[in-house]
Amino acid sequence: MDAVAKLQLLTGVEHEPRLVIDLRERVQPSGTLRDDQMEAMRRVVEDSRLRLQEVVSANRFRATLSGFVGLGAANSIFRGTSFSGSSGVYGLRVSLSVPLFGGPAGIQIAETRSALEQALVWQAAAKEAARLREAEYRMRQETAMRRIALLRQSVEVGRKREQSLRRLLGGGLRSASELLRAEADNTRRESDLLAAEVEGWKAAKLLARMTTSAEDAHR
Repeated sequence: MDAVAKLQLLTGVEHEPRLVIDLRERVQPSGTLRDDQMEAMRRVVEDSRLRLQEVVSANRFRATLSGFVGLGAANSIFRGTSFSGSSGVYGLRVSLSVPLFGGPAGIQIAETRSALEQALVWQAAAKEAARLREAEYRMRQETAMRRIALLRQSVEVGRKREQSLRRLLGGGLRSASELLRAEADNTRRESDLLAAEVEGWKAAKLLARMTTSAEDAHR
C-alpha cells in the first residue's frame, strides 16, 4: 500500500476539504465618503457654528416689547353725590438695548470664531485622513484581486501536476515521495490563495464601510 492510500485510509476522505470564499460580487462602492472621525468633526463644526450664532445674537441691538392690561373698580364722592364703577387699565412698553462697550463681548465673539476656525481645520484633516484610508483600502483590494487571479492559476497547474503524478505512480513511473511533495506544494499554494482571498474580502468590507451611495447619504 502506497503513502497516498495509507493517508486516505487513515483520514477516511479521498480529497482534502478546502475552504472557499466567494468573491464573485466584488465591492465597487461609489458616492459619499463616510468615516466615524469625519462624522465627529462635522458635529463639532455644527456645534461651533451654533455657538457663534448665539454669541453674536446675544450682543446685537435688541428691542423688547411688553404690555399689561387689567380691570379696576373705584368709588368716589363729588359734591355730595356718590359714584362707583369700573374701568380698564392697559399699556405698552418698549425696551431697547445696545451694547455700548465691545470689550468683553468682542473677546467672546473672537474666541468663539477662533474655535469655529479650529474645528474647520480639524474637519479638513479628518477628511484628508479618511480619503487616504479609502485609497489604501482600494489599493489593497485591487492588489489582492490580482494576486488571487495568479494564485488560482498556480493552484490549477499544481492540481494538474498532482493528477499526472498519480497516474504515473499507478504505472510505476514515479515514486510516492514525488507525489507527496507535489501535494504539499499544492497545499501551500492553496493556503496562499486562501490568505489572499481573506485579505481581499477584508479590504472590500473596509472600503464598503467607508463609502455609501448618494441615496443612502440623504436618508
